[in-house]
Amino acid sequence: MTTLRNALFALLLAFTAAPAAAEVPMVGRFAAEARCPAFQSLRQETNPGNVLVEPGKSYQLLARNADPASHYYIVVPGAEPERRWVPIGCGRVSDGSQQADADLLRPASAPGSDERPALYVFAVTWGPAFCEGKPSAPECAGGGKGDRFSLHGLWPQASEYCGTAANLRDRPWSRLPEPAMSATTRRSLDQAMPGTRSYLHRHEWARHGSCYGTDADRYFSDSMKLLGALNGSALRPLFVERAGKTLTLRDVRAAADRSFGEGVGWRVSLHCERDGRRRIITEMTIALAGKITPSANFSDLMAAAPPVRSDCNSGIVDPPGLQ
Repeated sequence: MTTLRNALFALLLAFTAAPAAAEVPMVGRFAAEARCPAFQSLRQETNPGNVLVEPGKSYQLLARNADPASHYYIVVPGAEPERRWVPIGCGRVSDGSQQADADLLRPASAPGSDERPALYVFAVTWGPAFCEGKPSAPECAGGGKGDRFSLHGLWPQASEYCGTAANLRDRPWSRLPEPAMSATTRRSLDQAMPGTRSYLHRHEWARHGSCYGTDADRYFSDSMKLLGALNGSALRPLFVERAGKTLTLRDVRAAADRSFGEGVGWRVSLHCERDGRRRIITEMTIALAGKITPSANFSDLMAAAPPVRSDCNSGIVDPPGLQ
């Protein structure tokens, strides 16, 4: 039985990860917000020419690799070959008027209210690694927290910027409207998401929370509940214990299996960046599916989502303080 279950997992992963079988056509532009590798092959993580997308540049958008997506397929002029895969967290998508995927034309309704389970990406940051790249950020005054994961965002996969005025999308985060939430929720959010000092919460609400189907208070409260479950799992001590050492995706997924159920580790992805001679883990994303409520079970949400690829198989867990 175990052999059969493992075989089914491998088969499902193959269908989810293979670009030729699972890519979903898209029409529009990809606006890069970070320098990220542009892969020719997701499966082999090959990058001829060591091509990077550059912040502030816009690229033709061709497809995403799956639902939920981990990568976008874009055209990088001058690269050989010019068609490349980039992680979704490296920028934002502006869809064209003739969207190839009809699902993306429909704004997200309340979580789980559609006939199919709603799909999400839950993103968390490892503070010290983030601060290596942005040491001047207000939240990095102490080098970033190294004892727990910090909230980046909860991203509905059906759409972005729902009902958001077009002229707000390119504004600096400090000039975006402040999401309405209770004082209690805001105090908790300041602890869970140190990036509130850089107005990250305004960006997350405008881009992703607006498509969640609730008000901002509920959106951030649900996000923090998920973060609490993650920080209460075997994943947090694993990162703490490996500070300064290399951590593999295999070990991360095994810890997820121990905490949330056999096989759910396939929903976890790592994202890494170069820091001098080191390759450090900056972020972890988790695929979720279903109706997210205050009583929702994190294990069930993970198990309901399809397996995903990871663009990083190992990296160093950055210790507290700038290295």
